Amino acid sequence: MRLLLALLAIALITILGSFLYLQHWAHSATGDESQLVMLNIPPGTSTETIAQDMEDAGIVSSVFLMKAWLASERLFGEHYVLQAGEYELTRGLSPAEAIGKLARGEVVKYVVTIPEGLTSREITAILNADERLTGELPEIPEGTLLPETYQIHRGDTRQSVVNRMREAQQILLDQYWEGRDLALPYSSVEAALIMASVIEKETGVDGERDHIAGVFLNRLKQGMPLQSDPTVVYGIEIDSGPMTRPLYRSDWKRDHAWNTYSRSGLP
Repeated sequence: MRLLLALLAIALITILGSFLYLQHWAHSATGDESQLVMLNIPPGTSTETIAQDMEDAGIVSSVFLMKAWLASERLFGEHYVLQAGEYELTRGLSPAEAIGKLARGEVVKYVVTIPEGLTSREITAILNADERLTGELPEIPEGTLLPETYQIHRGDTRQSVVNRMREAQQILLDQYWEGRDLALPYSSVEAALIMASVIEKETGVDGERDHIAGVFLNRLKQGMPLQSDPTVVYGIEIDSGPMTRPLYRSDWKRDHAWNTYSRSGLP
């Protein structure tokens, strides 16, 4: 009986000692705050692989101890689900703090800026050139994306960014259309968007937009051609790719759906 009690006491002391050691390990930093470490976790990475990567990066000192601490935390109802993404950590973090960041998904945030006045093709080129994004993009209809600065994470798909741009544009268009001036000669929100795009391509100067809008609206009301060079260029680029030469007078006579010299109304 005494032997059994002694063994139980030894077991309890061992368990308690191990628990206290794990807690001490988990809350002790391995380095200092000045030692930055970038940790990239692809989707589907196992906990063991993440632990190994953290050990290799000097964030934790032992894969075994990290797994043991996570297991001990589960006994008390703490389940850490480590999320994929790119993380900026320092060796001044304790293992528990670093693991907490991964569990909360505190990934590095970047931005991508889409200037006003770009075509869908130009927006696609910006997104395709951003190496932080992944995936392919289908052809995007004109006027469906809102030019703005968007927050992204490394590994986001280009399509997810486009989806956010499309949703933001739709919200803005709905608000505009509800509060529009009923005297303006637009039969639909799409028509108003086309006119706004043409004006934006004509000038990027705030003080000139109202004047150009007035000229185009007068021409539209009178059934006259808008005579906008950017629309002619856009129509040529749809067929032939980016235009690297000046616009010639002969281009005004080359009829296509976007030629606002040869056709009246909105393109």
